[in-house]
Amino acid sequence: MHKAVALFDEFPQGPLGEARLIEWAVDEARIRLNLADIDRLGCLLDRAELKPAPASELIIEPKSLESTFTYLGESLVLIEHAQDEGKAILRSRPPLLEGSQIQYYELVVDRSEGLSLTRYAYDSVACQRTPVAAPLTMHALGRLIDDLKRLAAEIKTRARSR
Repeated sequence: MHKAVALFDEFPQGPLGEARLIEWAVDEARIRLNLADIDRLGCLLDRAELKPAPASELIIEPKSLESTFTYLGESLVLIEHAQDEGKAILRSRPPLLEGSQIQYYELVVDRSEGLSLTRYAYDSVACQRTPVAAPLTMHALGRLIDDLKRLAAEIKTRARSR
């Protein structure tokens, strides 16, 4: 597990309270975090992505991801799965209800494009969905990074075992 201070010290230095794009190359994949804000206590995550290299595919059983990202504060549940196309969508269940707004995480899995995690707000009055920044503690951010790195390592193993 990452300690908050150690994780914070790994990030590129710059003024606090600013948006950051942080990327890692891990085996045959790329991890990208778009952060709206970050400080020593936590961050506002706009989007997390895991992209396989062009010659690789993300071979993951989407149902298994329900038990992976358990630290987000909401359970992710598989809601769509097109197995023949290698695509799946997981969403928060139950979502967070605040007045006319519903907030939820959406995890999109595509064997060619990779994996992306975004938080959305759906306004039932305006019938509009918009991405929103998700608050994460440094501990949760460290777990997210560890999980993405672990999934990236599986891309390499499975791509070579074919």
